[in-house]
Amino acid sequence: MEKANFLIQYQDKVKRLYSEGILPEYFKAPIFLLWELTDKCNLSCIHCYYNSNRKPENELTTKEALGIIDQLVKMKVFEVYLTGGEALLREDWPILVERLRKHNMQVGIITNGTQIDESTAKKLADFKVKWVQISIDGASPEVHDKVRGLAGGWEKSVNAIRYLSRNNIRTHVSFVPTKINFRDVKKVVGLCVEMGLEYFVTDMLVLTGRAVKNFDDIKLRPEDYDEFYNLLEDAAKTYCDRITIIAPSREKDTLKTYVKTRSATPNIWGIITPQGTCRLDLLLPFTYGDLRKQSLEYVWNNFLKDGWRRPEVAEFMDSLNKMTDLVKHKTIPYVSNNIHCQ
Repeated sequence: MEKANFLIQYQDKVKRLYSEGILPEYFKAPIFLLWELTDKCNLSCIHCYYNSNRKPENELTTKEALGIIDQLVKMKVFEVYLTGGEALLREDWPILVERLRKHNMQVGIITNGTQIDESTAKKLADFKVKWVQISIDGASPEVHDKVRGLAGGWEKSVNAIRYLSRNNIRTHVSFVPTKINFRDVKKVVGLCVEMGLEYFVTDMLVLTGRAVKNFDDIKLRPEDYDEFYNLLEDAAKTYCDRITIIAPSREKDTLKTYVKTRSATPNIWGIITPQGTCRLDLLLPFTYGDLRKQSLEYVWNNFLKDGWRRPEVAEFMDSLNKMTDLVKHKTIPYVSNNIHCQ
């Protein structure tokens, strides 16, 4: 079952390409940007890394956001992932997506799906959005809605997937394991297969935001992780020819593993907050620059492109040994031949 460590393969390839002069030390612009369009959200997910569902404060205006898009175009950023909060609760999202697509920039939407009806799905199709990710955190309304904090949320999200499929929009499901829902993972994969989806993605529980506040209610014991990964492996075998399952490669030193993967030279991405500041990564508490006052090119060149080498980042990372040191619980190593690792 075990295969060559994914991280080692990745690092070796990066080192080889870098030593051969194929990869530069820095890129002139990020290849990917995660843009948190708004703090606003209609859900109160128990595990939310962002602690969404806050009252929006000092968010970028439409004019300011369009100005940032013009900068992305000038810098030749390849792909933008729009998220939140709930990205589709920002009323001007069609204006922003239209501007991005006008300049042939690839766009992905990360959403809870509750705002997508037939009309919205058609609009996304007209814009030729590259993909949409919808979170399904349970195989039934009872489990999903308990995790997500909205009665009727499961039905809305599942219907959204069907609307998107009818409009030929590439859609995949995201699932985050918690104590409440981890035993549902195989059934959720089966639901994805039933709906004809190509991908199922599960990722680590990011221990920031509301996940920290609710930690005692959502934490998994080592034996729970064993059971979760056994169910995921069983799903991968059962549906191996019908869906691709993507999961994180787990190491004993998980946080260090995550950092090594993210921080490999050259850096390829950054995050824009709803207020127009920038972040290097979801786990780090630092923000850099102010796109209301500085250009994205300036923030990239002076903070983000070599951000993992900054002293405050190094000091923060050195203060932690494992991902779970953010809240303190054990993570189980996991690599599988049947599951694609990220």
